[in-house]
This record gives sequence, C-alpha cells and structure tokens, in this order.
Amino acid sequence: MNEIEQAENKDDWLGQVYNASILKTELPRLNAIVYFHVSKTESIDTQSHSFYDIVVDYRIPGFTNVYKNLISDPYFIGGEEV
Repeated sequence: MNEIEQAENKDDWLGQVYNASILKTELPRLNAIVYFHVSKTESIDTQSHSFYDIVVDYRIPGFTNVYKNLISDPYFIGGEEV
C-alpha cells in the first residue's frame, strides 16, 4: 500500500471516529479522544508466522487536512493540529 492509499484509509477511519454528529447522539458522555500520533516498530505474531521489526505508522496524515477539518467542529474543545 503506498502513502496515498494509507492516507486515504486513515482519513476514512478518522472521519468515522471524529464524526461529531454521531458522537453527540451516540456517546453524549464522551469527554476525550486520545490518538497516539506515532510511527513505531512492532512485532506481529500470527498463527503461522512471526514478523519482527515491522514499522507501523499510526501518524495522522497532515497533507490531507482531514483531521484539522474534523476537529474544527465546536464540539471538540481544545483540539490541537498535528
């Protein structure tokens, strides 16, 4: 998966998690969302294989502005741009 495809997948996921209209109705007591904006090395074990030193990039893509636009909703108090 290339960088553009990864960004599109992350942006879709962020759109689901940071959907203010859904959060207001379905999770009215929600007070915070924590997102670990990191790239790190992990080991992954499956039933048949083990993979070591896999770089996993959890960072929010900055070049698409999706996160910035989502947290601009007044529902999100104190949202910080990354």
